[in-house]
Amino acid sequence: MEESQAIVQRIFIRCAEKTGSASALALRLRIPYSEVTTYMGGHAMPPEAVLVRAVEIVIEDLPSIRSGFSDAAWRSLPLP
Repeated sequence: MEESQAIVQRIFIRCAEKTGSASALALRLRIPYSEVTTYMGGHAMPPEAVLVRAVEIVIEDLPSIRSGFSDAAWRSLPLP
């Protein structure tokens, strides 16, 4: 798995924890449950708009989410 996909996976797993479940996260992000589980599994990169909404959910957790990943991997994410 590419490092940037691992970051996205960590973000989506933390989002699901914060919202209560993957189903709740899908509703909050307004995307299908199957997409949420794909991102949680680290199998694909979400569109920029979806990633931004996910980051907004876990913004205060980003320092711990970022831990262990390179700056280059963070810069490669499609975030504004």
